[in-house]
Formats: sequence, structure tokens, C-alpha cells
Amino acid sequence: MKYLLGVDVGTQGSKGVITDHSCDIIVSEYCPHGVTHPGPGMAEHNAMEIWQRELGIICRGLLSRSGIDPGDISAVGCSALSPCMLPLDKNGVPLRNAILYAIDTRSGAEAFELNELFGFAKNGVSNRPIISVQSVGTRILWYKKNEPYLFKQTKMFATASTWLTYCLTGKFALGYCDAYGYAPMFDAENKCWDEDICRAIGISASQLPELYPAYQVIGEITADAAKLTNLKEGTPVITGTGDFAAELISTGATDGDTCLVYGSTLLVESVTSKPVFDEKLALAYHPMDGLYINGGTTSTSASITKWFRDQFGYEELVAEKNTRVNAYGALDRLAANIIPGSEGLILLPYFAGERTPVYDEKARGMLFGLSLRHTKAHVYKSVLEGIAYSCKHNIETMINAGLKIDSLLSTGGGVKSKTWVQIMSDVTGRKQLCLPEVSGSPGGCAFLAGYGVGVYKDMQPLLDQRIKGSRVVLPDINKTQIYQQYYEIYRELYKNTKEQMHKISEIRAYDG
Repeated sequence: MKYLLGVDVGTQGSKGVITDHSCDIIVSEYCPHGVTHPGPGMAEHNAMEIWQRELGIICRGLLSRSGIDPGDISAVGCSALSPCMLPLDKNGVPLRNAILYAIDTRSGAEAFELNELFGFAKNGVSNRPIISVQSVGTRILWYKKNEPYLFKQTKMFATASTWLTYCLTGKFALGYCDAYGYAPMFDAENKCWDEDICRAIGISASQLPELYPAYQVIGEITADAAKLTNLKEGTPVITGTGDFAAELISTGATDGDTCLVYGSTLLVESVTSKPVFDEKLALAYHPMDGLYINGGTTSTSASITKWFRDQFGYEELVAEKNTRVNAYGALDRLAANIIPGSEGLILLPYFAGERTPVYDEKARGMLFGLSLRHTKAHVYKSVLEGIAYSCKHNIETMINAGLKIDSLLSTGGGVKSKTWVQIMSDVTGRKQLCLPEVSGSPGGCAFLAGYGVGVYKDMQPLLDQRIKGSRVVLPDINKTQIYQQYYEIYRELYKNTKEQMHKISEIRAYDG
């Protein structure tokens, strides 16, 4: 057996890779999809039509294009957007669409309710995960209140990685890293479900997946899964993990490293050997034993650049179709000609509420400072700058919590944008080591699968990959000083308009 296979289902598309045992990519596959928005503040996926169907498409495509014998696949690992809430009936069939992570803000009232009972302040500095609007516990409580008939039929509450593993093995499993998203039911200190909290919410711990390390082999490809994927029946399958953790794994980041992931959401995460407890930051177990992930998340990042391209980049999209000149690349070139600060234009990237460090599902996006002088190029540059301001806000919060961040390991689709990456360094004042278009989340899961079956003993193969084609981006200190002035205004904008944001959120929810 010579190869490993990893699949990742994300917000806007599913990806897969086959790697050899040196972590080199043999073949990759991609399948785009969208997000359903059935109401204000709601974001959903159809698990059968997107997650399961594309799992099959990706696996079959990888095997077909590579010509690799399925019998030569050593192990399989899956990652996915996280955390999500997918209720399943007694036959393992979805009862409704999956409610996605923090881009779905419907359970704000339930988050407040659970925080009053079990929140961070009630637990001091215990290892209890923070309860936010994206926590699965808040989704379950919302589901119980609003769809009681379906709630009574629910046998299992799965997240996306659990569902993918179930499709392959018939077993419900969840990694310790992903379990942090199941707040407040997850007792992180003891790595188990809290029976008392489960009962308080109205469920049993038996309705939650079995907990394992992300790399543990929990089953094998079943006969039905073999038909779906063309993988060989009996191939080992690991627990898997969330896309954010798998992406982090793919960089080879280890104790002391801070990784910046340019994705649909923007992640800035420090890997540490000890947990850092701060109510403004997210904390999770690292997929590898003995490590933790501490950091922050901007809910909408590349999802805003996609929104801008689709809504205002008609010319660029037409040119892409006719000449294959990438639309994002064309927009980047427009933005590159605009001076730092976009001539007085500031964007707040709270297009789906915001996660860290404000934890406000009612926060809303804002474009401040418009004048008749501003063009499409100005607005697009302000989008890239606004996301960078949010990253800086998270970095400052992490440093205040005691983390040391001198430089960043950068990965994800956004690193292809030299304009955006340079803006990020200029705004944050930090050097970036931009990794080549490595295997990303599916490659991270392929590595974990290899680790689970003994192909790898440590992360050294990933560290070896890091030096291949990486580029260093340094901040322009003069531009950093200019951006500092705009950043201070950026921070004030949310504080001064928070009340109005909440009012307009409530009006829109009522109208919807």
C-alpha cells in the first residue's frame, strides 16, 4: 500500500487529494457547491445532496484520474466545516438540513440562555469550552424549541465530519478537537460528554457521537461505501476532524507556531503545549496528542471576496469565461493600485455576525467613509483591508492573553493573492511564511490517516513539505503606521454602532 486519501467538505466546495507516503500530492479533485439561506441569519447544507454525494464524487474522481488501484490506498481520512448540527433518525437518515457553523446566527437567544447556566464565567478557568452562537448545544436547544416533532425523532446529533465517517464506516465518531464545538455538553477536562448538561438541554449523551482521537482508526470502508466511492471494502478509516484543524495539520505547525488560514472564514491559530483560557478566544485540542489550538476566527473572509466578485465583478467574470483570466486576479490588480486605507474607506467584515473576539451574532457588515471619488477598486481593497483589521484585532487579543506571535505561517486559497497577503502583513506588522498551494485540509486528513495506521511516527514529513516553494512576505513599516490610524477608527466603528447593528438585525429578522 503506497497512498493515502483525504477528503474535505467546506462551505463553498468539497476537495480531495491522494498523497504518497512522502506527503506529495499525486492527484487532487474539487467540486463546488453553495449554501442555502432559508431565512435571515440562517445557513444550511443538505447533507445527502452535498456532503454524501460529493464524498462519492471526490473519491471516484481521485481514483479515476490517478489510475491508482483502490487496494493501494493505505487509509482514508475526512474533515469538514465545523461545528454543524445535523439531526439523524433511528436509521441514520437526516431529518432536516444541517445547520452550519457561526455563519448561521439563529440560536443567539439559546446561546445567551446556556451561557447564563453553563458559560465561561460560571466555570472560572476550567477547561469548559466557550458557548457561542455556533456551539452545537445552542443549535440543539433551538431545534427542540422550534421543530419539536423532528426533535422527538432524533437518534443522533452529528456534525459534518461525523456524517462523512458514518457514510464510510456506518459508525458515529467525533474527534476530541471537534468536540469543543459541542459546547456546553463536552467536558474537555475529562474528554467525555457531561450527562447532567445533556439532560438539562433535553437530550441523552447516547445521542452524541463516540469520542476518539482524530487519527484513530474507527472502522473500515463498508460494502455500501465501496459502491459510493469506488474505494476498496475494508480500507481503514480514521475519526477525522474539522477543516480548520486539518488545514493546520497540513502546515506542519507545532508548539510555538501561529498559523493564518485564508479561507471562507479567516483563522489565526497558535499551537501550544498548554491551553490558554480566555473568554474572547477559541480553544480546542489539537488533533495530535499533547497540543492545543488557541486563537481567533473572522466569520466571513474569502466568503466576502466571493460575494463581491459575484455581485460586482461582472466584467471580471465575463473576462474569466472568455479569456480564462482569473476574476479574483483581475480584482487584485485593481486593488493593488489603490493607496493604503482606500482613501478613507473602511469595511467591517461582520457579514454573518462575528466570532472572536467580539462574539456578536447580531453584528453587521459596514462600509464606512464612502465618497463620490471611490471606485470599485477602492471598495475591493477595503474588503481585503477590513478582513486584515479583523485579523489584527484577533492577534492583539491573543497577545494580551499571553501568546507570543512574531510571525505567521500562512496557507489557504487566499495566499494566491499577493495583494491580500501583502495587505495582511502591512496591517498586522508581521512577517508571513506563505506556504505553496499545499494539500490543505484534505492533505491534513490524509496525513492523520497515515499517522493512524502507522505510516508516520511524527510530523517531520509535513515540515519537510514546508520548505518546498514557500515565500516570505515582509511588512512595509511605513504602511503599517498608516494602517494603524485606520485600524483605530475600525475598532471604534463597532463600539459606536453596536446598538444600531442589533436594532437593524432585529428589524430584518422580524421582516423575514
